[in-house]
Amino acid sequence: GQDSSPVQGQDSSPVQGQNSSSVKQVSYAPTAYSTLQMSPEERALKDTIAFAEGTYKPDGGYNIRFGGERFDGFDKHPELSQAFLLAGKKNRSDAAGRYQFLSSTYNELGMPDFSPRSQELAARALIKRRGIDPDVDYSAPDLFPTMTDKLAPEWASFPYQGVSPGGFGRGSSYYGQGGKSVDELRPFYMKALEFHRSTTPQHGGQII
Repeated sequence: GQDSSPVQGQDSSPVQGQNSSSVKQVSYAPTAYSTLQMSPEERALKDTIAFAEGTYKPDGGYNIRFGGERFDGFDKHPELSQAFLLAGKKNRSDAAGRYQFLSSTYNELGMPDFSPRSQELAARALIKRRGIDPDVDYSAPDLFPTMTDKLAPEWASFPYQGVSPGGFGRGSSYYGQGGKSVDELRPFYMKALEFHRSTTPQHGGQII
């Protein structure tokens, strides 16, 4: 019972006239977006997470695993572990999908599969679980870092302004994995919000 037609041969929805923008990447929306009613604000926030995680791709990036390789099939989380060095120590991650879910996190959400639709619903659930309303506009200079601070423990690529328990943060990753800065993410978010407000007919929140 997969309700996920979006991915096979996924059509992006290119929009013309975006090339003059300073943030050129914000020029398409994954087709999975069309299967769910999402506010422009939620779409912009999710695009920003994908941009930070390196999965903001014209095909949606739903089948990218940690390290950048692609995987096949959306029946379940692929659970393919990849080694990496963090602060000189060897670690492993099986993060996968547009929002780079760890299998342990994703599986506890009880999604029926790893389809793009399920990934979108799972990402919304994790955003809300961290105390962020995805239907709010966070583009104000004071609001944006408040939002990234709350999401930084969930997404290692998001900046954390304080000092995390591991001694990281200070405007970089909560876990010491590098990641993007507020100065990189906020312009992207604002451009994504402008893009989705011009292309999304509905302005209400998502109905699940």
